[in-house]
Amino acid sequence: MKLPAFAMILRLRDEEQYDEIFEEAWQKAIGLINFTRGQQAMPGLIIDRPIHKDTKLTVAYFSTAEIENKTKLAQRFNIRPSLTMPGDYLVLSSTDSLARDIVDALGREIERTVKPLAETHSLVELEGVQLASILQANRQTLVRGDMVKKGSTQEEAEGGIDLLITLAKFFKSLKLSIGMHEGTTEASLEMKLNLQ
Repeated sequence: MKLPAFAMILRLRDEEQYDEIFEEAWQKAIGLINFTRGQQAMPGLIIDRPIHKDTKLTVAYFSTAEIENKTKLAQRFNIRPSLTMPGDYLVLSSTDSLARDIVDALGREIERTVKPLAETHSLVELEGVQLASILQANRQTLVRGDMVKKGSTQEEAEGGIDLLITLAKFFKSLKLSIGMHEGTTEASLEMKLNLQ
């Protein structure tokens, strides 16, 4: 199964106060994962601390030193959990390459004057073409999963997944924002359709 990279970006108020606390918590979480994997005689994660654009990253990864054929690596090698704190942001990412891209993007945004969305605390944006591409890349796995979970035939499962892929292609973009307005929670859904 192919997984897209993902990240969570948080803006901190007193970043200097929490930098070491987050770093320590991150390393303890990786240590706990390594301890659990070690009890099962499985390889653990190695922690590295590279620097990108004057920002230190903490990256955990599985070593490939003992593997001769690196063309067909197990899925665990696709994930390189990373923590970085550029400026007053905390970034938790599934890969170090995405973390570096986010550091670059935040650097550009910090240089500009950014105006935050008024009274918005949550924002989710999806691009239909990218979502359809991810679903298509994982089609066989999704079909098998449907067959196992729902007891569907292969044709039924393929039809359901293909319908989902087709629907994703109809959306150019989807944006959900949630925030407070005059003491009440409001949600806004914005859709742009691709009817070509």
